Amino acid sequence: MIDPFKLKEFETYGKMWIPLVEKFGGQHHGYFMPYEGANNIAIALFSFPSLAAYETYRTQAASDPECRPRCATMGKQSASSAMSALSCDLYSSSREA
Repeated sequence: MIDPFKLKEFETYGKMWIPLVEKFGGQHHGYFMPYEGANNIAIALFSFPSLAAYETYRTQAASDPECRPRCATMGKQSASSAMSALSCDLYSSSREA
C-alpha cells in the first residue's frame, strides 16, 4: 500500500523501475490507481513480447546490479510494501533458489 505521507518516495521508486523494465526488453505502461475503492494502491503495468522474454527479465533482473539497490531502497523507505513485494519478489526468490 502507498503511504500517503511518502508519495515522493513512491514516485521516486516507481520511476526507477521504468528504465529497468525497458533495459530488459519490456515496455512500461505506467502506474495506475483504481477509479473506485481504495486510493492507496497503485498497479504497475508493463509488458514483454512473450512469456519467455518476461521470464528472461525475471532471471536477469534478479542478478542485475541496478535492480538490487532499488529493492534495498524500497525496503528501507517502505513507501509501498505492495510495490516492494511485487517488484522485488524476483530478487528474493532468486536468492532462495
